[in-house]
Amino acid sequence: MSVKATSKYPVLIADQVAVVIADGATGHILNHKLELYKNDTDDAIYRVFDNSVSAKEFINQQSFSNDKLEFIIYDKNQVILEYIEATHWDKKI
Repeated sequence: MSVKATSKYPVLIADQVAVVIADGATGHILNHKLELYKNDTDDAIYRVFDNSVSAKEFINQQSFSNDKLEFIIYDKNQVILEYIEATHWDKKI
């Protein structure tokens, strides 16, 4: 799994995908340090993966660590392939 973080939409080739992480409680985009992304900085927000399988492995790991994160997977044309909601609110009480 190769991961590259960038603030501008990356040039993707073949099956590569880009993942953006947001705070599930607010919808705010997070940078690669999982802090609030500030548009006036060079914070990296996109994570590039070789394919959607690698991206989903990363997402599963991140969701296990923090169940309030949500994810958006994009293809090379900036089309949303999948939106993955935070699992925190899916839990039954």
